[in-house]
Amino acid sequence: MMQFFYNLGMTALFTLDKAALRLGQSIAIIGAGVLGQIAIQGAKADGLHPIIAFDIQEQRRQAAKKAGADYVLDPNDSDGIESLIQQLGGGVDGALDVSGSNAGMNLAIHLARPLGKVVFCTANNDDQTLHYGELFIKNLTLLGDFVNTEMNRQHKAISNFLWLLSAKKDCRPCPRGYHLRTDGRQY
Repeated sequence: MMQFFYNLGMTALFTLDKAALRLGQSIAIIGAGVLGQIAIQGAKADGLHPIIAFDIQEQRRQAAKKAGADYVLDPNDSDGIESLIQQLGGGVDGALDVSGSNAGMNLAIHLARPLGKVVFCTANNDDQTLHYGELFIKNLTLLGDFVNTEMNRQHKAISNFLWLLSAKKDCRPCPRGYHLRTDGRQY
């Protein structure tokens, strides 16, 4: 089980690194499960601000807030999303979809500001319908990631995840998710 958790941590931080955001830039993370929770902690450690997390489950949204998200929203709250985009002057600098859902991918596109970045983390072999017009009009950079394609970035992600663990950051995503004890075993 620890190997599974380790791979998730590396994947989350690989995705965050792929976005190549800088100190003070804004980020949206769609999906606040295990990957999202770790990405939130990495974003906080990188000095990204604000960090906005989205999840359909209230329990995960609360865990995202505890992990360091500045704002948490239900992805079905269209009024809240539009208000957030306005408050941010047109959207976030980077949007990561770690949900793997078609709705999550399109939300990432919608949340990104013009000339922003969108990174899709989770892979599936299903056909996806993306809002190409919005992607095109905003001139977004769309990235996919697969951790085994860029070994230098993978090593950096591993190093960053081990730092999060050694710094005793709370990598527990939610009460019924995977929990890491201080002795390194899952419970």
